[in-house]
Amino acid sequence: MYPTKVHGPRPEVLSKDITIQWSMGNSCNFECEYCPTQLHDGSLGWHDTNKYVHIIEKICQHYQQQDKVVNFEFIGGEVTVIPGFIEILEKVREYNGHNIIFTNGSRTVNWWSKAKHLIDDLVISYHPQSMDEDSLIEIAEEIKDSVYTSYQLAGVKDYLPRLELLAERLRTVYNHSTVQDYWGVNIAIKTMYKKLLGPGAKQDTFYDYDGNDWRILNLPTWKENPDSPPPPPPDPNTPPPPEPHPSRFLFTYQTPEETNYYNADQIMDQGLNKFQGMMCHIGERGFNIDMRGNIVSSWCGAKTYGNVFDSEFELPTPEGVVCPHEHCNNPKDIQILKTA
Repeated sequence: MYPTKVHGPRPEVLSKDITIQWSMGNSCNFECEYCPTQLHDGSLGWHDTNKYVHIIEKICQHYQQQDKVVNFEFIGGEVTVIPGFIEILEKVREYNGHNIIFTNGSRTVNWWSKAKHLIDDLVISYHPQSMDEDSLIEIAEEIKDSVYTSYQLAGVKDYLPRLELLAERLRTVYNHSTVQDYWGVNIAIKTMYKKLLGPGAKQDTFYDYDGNDWRILNLPTWKENPDSPPPPPPDPNTPPPPEPHPSRFLFTYQTPEETNYYNADQIMDQGLNKFQGMMCHIGERGFNIDMRGNIVSSWCGAKTYGNVFDSEFELPTPEGVVCPHEHCNNPKDIQILKTA
């Protein structure tokens, strides 16, 4: 059945919010076998902290005049190793913006103790060939009462049975969390793709997964609490209930018959990432900044604008496009609202 509406996480974000995903450079302290070289080789290094701060000020001041709030999603490379990165987070907070960080979690527990109160949402990708399990658990213990966190465990084929055990071990950290709980914390064992860069192509898996591998990769990313009271009988006169808490990190996929919630990789695994002909609402709720500072509507390159490192640059205005591509392969692009 074809979808009628698809959108990404954070459904509670209001229409006055603008979300900007900023790929700040390609320097990384890991060199994972499944990561394309151009995403981690350091050929596009970090800029001076003051440059980042100035750009954030300009963007936030622009949207403050429109009574909007800016959510910055910082990606790399590994952004937490940027010199002065905490200062960058502080500048966003100065304008009442939100910091959403995508990280490999490699910084020390001491660093996370300083940064955690400046972060609104955190996505930690765990790479088993580069980081030990105990370090991940120590970080989870440090941040569990301060920041909403989603965990993406890289599905390296030879590590999958261990990752299944690690996911449960990680979940138990949240038994007594004041922010998330054992049932609701989102922990995905992530399918690894060859990461073909560019629009439209069907993604192939990096590993030759077998039947049991797929069982592990398709484990639920959150768990139903068996002690939750049953829902009351439906009342046709009441509005529909809000989306479940796990949708803070999951994608909503609606068809005429039902609504389901998926991790982005599950959408690709199941071949649900086909939106050709649907209206993709680029520019309405945000845009992206690439490693060179170019402002783009989406990672498929549907529309480009100026460059944030220029002395003057324009910011996108809301406009939608009819999706021209057979497949949508970037989680951020899948996140953009699409309607039939």
